[in-house]
Amino acid sequence: MPRQNAPVYSLNGGEVGPSALARFDLQRLQFAAERMENLFPEVIGQMSFRPGLERLDDSLANTVMIPFVVDSDTRYMLALSDGQLRVMQNGRLVRRESVATQVQNGDFNSFTGWSNQSTGTATAGVDAGNLVLEGAPASEAVARQQVSVSVGDQQTEHGLDIVVNRGLVTLNVGTTAGGTDLISSQVLRPGQHSIAFVPGASSFWIDLLTPENRTVVLSSCEVSPAGVLSISQPWTSENLRGISHDQSRDILFLGIDGLQQRQIERRGDTSWSVVRYQVDDGPFRVEDPTTTTIQPSVTDGNGTLTASRPLFDNSDIGSLLRLIHNEQNVSSTFSGANQTTENIRVTGVGSTSRTFTVVVNTSQDWNGTIDLESSIAEPGSWTTQRTFTGTETASITNNLDNQIVFFRLNVSAYTAGTATVELRYAGGSTTGVCRILRVLSPTSATMEVLQFFGSTNPTTQWDRGEWSARFGWPNTVAFHDGRIWWGRGDTVFGSISDRFFSFDDTQVGDSGPVVRTVNAETARGIVWLQSLQRLVVGTDISEISIRASSFDEPLTANAFVPRKASTRGCANIAPVEIDKNAVFVQRSGSRVFELALESGVVDYASRDLTELHTRVCEPGIRSIAVQRQPDTRIWFVLNDGTARVLTYEPTENVVAWSRVTTNGVIEDVEVLPSTIEDEVYLSVARTFNNDTVYEFQRLARSTNANGGTLNRMADSFVHISNDTPSATIDGLDHLEGQQVIVWADGQAIHDQSNMATVSGGAIPNTTPYSEVTVGLPYTGNWKSTKLAYGAALGTPLNQYKKVDHLGLFMVDTAPDGVRIGRDANNLTGLNRFGADGQIIPDGAVLSEYDVDMQQFNGDWRTDSRVCIQAQAPYPVHVAAMVVGMKTNDRG
Repeated sequence: MPRQNAPVYSLNGGEVGPSALARFDLQRLQFAAERMENLFPEVIGQMSFRPGLERLDDSLANTVMIPFVVDSDTRYMLALSDGQLRVMQNGRLVRRESVATQVQNGDFNSFTGWSNQSTGTATAGVDAGNLVLEGAPASEAVARQQVSVSVGDQQTEHGLDIVVNRGLVTLNVGTTAGGTDLISSQVLRPGQHSIAFVPGASSFWIDLLTPENRTVVLSSCEVSPAGVLSISQPWTSENLRGISHDQSRDILFLGIDGLQQRQIERRGDTSWSVVRYQVDDGPFRVEDPTTTTIQPSVTDGNGTLTASRPLFDNSDIGSLLRLIHNEQNVSSTFSGANQTTENIRVTGVGSTSRTFTVVVNTSQDWNGTIDLESSIAEPGSWTTQRTFTGTETASITNNLDNQIVFFRLNVSAYTAGTATVELRYAGGSTTGVCRILRVLSPTSATMEVLQFFGSTNPTTQWDRGEWSARFGWPNTVAFHDGRIWWGRGDTVFGSISDRFFSFDDTQVGDSGPVVRTVNAETARGIVWLQSLQRLVVGTDISEISIRASSFDEPLTANAFVPRKASTRGCANIAPVEIDKNAVFVQRSGSRVFELALESGVVDYASRDLTELHTRVCEPGIRSIAVQRQPDTRIWFVLNDGTARVLTYEPTENVVAWSRVTTNGVIEDVEVLPSTIEDEVYLSVARTFNNDTVYEFQRLARSTNANGGTLNRMADSFVHISNDTPSATIDGLDHLEGQQVIVWADGQAIHDQSNMATVSGGAIPNTTPYSEVTVGLPYTGNWKSTKLAYGAALGTPLNQYKKVDHLGLFMVDTAPDGVRIGRDANNLTGLNRFGADGQIIPDGAVLSEYDVDMQQFNGDWRTDSRVCIQAQAPYPVHVAAMVVGMKTNDRG
């Protein structure tokens, strides 16, 4: 009866599928398992019992988390759920304190409490429950309110919740009228804002203003209520699952299915905004020639558009429209010194083509001087050509044939009154842009002018904006080569270089915007964008690498060549970037592939990371995140509420799957980078006593899974730290009625054989402790592959064998936490004798467990196995094992 000891020097092969259990011709399979649950394969070779999950704060159903990283010290986790955004910092949701301070008529049902501090012809008032700031040329529309603060609230942080419906609003808050010492010149885009400050005095002043010649509309400005900071939004759990995002400094850009793009803006630790991403200069889709005319009612400010045939519907709201007039007319109203008009551009030869008209109409009390100024070749070097001091119409001829000259009007001196001025030039053309605000009828819509029109005459030269509900909003985003890239359908849109809010197609040269198709060859089109060494596009049938003419050349409109890198097809789940590579979910939703640079080709190719376990991610993946420290681990949340973790280090040939389970449903996982060990956040739903609760949890550090005083190996745990040892163990309301495990001052006082029950938010205890960790139990389970180590070892497949001895080499392990056996229903404890022959004390954590092999309860069969179980709260790290087997006996 041959007998042998088969060594397994590493246990980091991860979990493999049934069809790969006997593939011992592959070296990595010698270290693999059929099941690896709550045990992390480590690149160094050992497998480690995962740390516990710390309860951080309350979550909500269907929460999606997004990391927001400013630098290594400033990091946040954004929590997006149905209709709202919340922000977590240092493991806690940002909250507002309770204060008695109130803004009078902050809902704008009345203007009482506010005052109109506008200048010039601008005004501020209330209309239909909105604050309306009517801007005007060279004027400022200002609404102001003084807000009283009680003594007890003066040193307490306040928040101002502001909703902007239209236009750009500047917010100033100060301790004096018009002051800016508390909040200075915060420009608020259309959306929701919550801006924090500390009053520090008995009152503060709010200024809401606009210096632009547009109508700005706000629906509220109120002091934030007490509790969790929550910013309302239109997204739902359905479109959040396909969300695409990328960050530039303090702005996170979002592409969301079915919605206009959004951006989340950080203005401070507790000051955040969620606004619509709006571009004022493109992109445009060039329309076919048409006889349909569109006529604007104004050249600047707010007005209406009138079409000669039905043209508008509600799908146009928020979209851009470009009008081209073959004339140049600019106008303005002056009411102060140094105010100017827009420029006109004069070209051509001869007096006929170089003559324009100046119209000046002044009020009776006007006292000032208006200069006609010119600048050759480009605006900037202005010289005075003529002055006007009163009402006058003048025809001006410029004789600089074949030269481009710009003209404008400027108030060089001012004492009193107003002046309405115009420059009219029949030559050249003017391209104006507006945004459609509301559709009045199929032939009429209201609009705000973004780039002034050359005339109020009808024109047949017009182009619709490329982005709208009519044509669809982009739903994918990435930064690459100094541009922001948006994807929609078969098209990618790259901004002007280093200008993330500009798509002006009049910008020429390599820095101009890029609007190109990628040859997706699928109706669904682009599902993700990823910036690697190249811009990579994922579609549901292929992965497309976009190259320039040379590898190091940036992408431009003229250097843009899309090529298929592979044809796996992608699910609508954003990939994760790992150095120069990416890992993505294949279109099946359960297979995972690596996209890596192919040697010798300098392009990307795909590789199956589930080839040895094709069903490991069934019943499908819902989200993915990557952790880089202490090892590279890719986390996959599955539709059944469990998670899979892929330990990934291709240079060491480590591609090892494991699974993470807990007493609850894992809804999402995200990672915040950190200097010591990346922080893994989970959103978990747990059902206690028929009541489902949602929690944010964080994986404890691996250094807190080695025993010692700060051992943190329990799920949904809380850690209690007492400066003076205390016998009280409370603060456990979230675990009411549950059986829990407890680790206190370096030992398990309640393990899985002796659990405590939480009652009244506490557990009974008489011994005082300083450091206590309390939470739910969990186990780690490892089941070997078929023990067929090859003919050289004498234990091939399809022969009867029996495991009768087993030796484990472990580090930083409590033997009390380890069970071994032939299957999950037949487990026994470890040998209690140490290497020195002495009995190992109960609960001891050994820096090394290296003892003689012990008897194992195996049985005779062709498929003998080894099972190892780890039990929290004890740390377990298995570095190697030796399997003692008998063979060639039918027993």
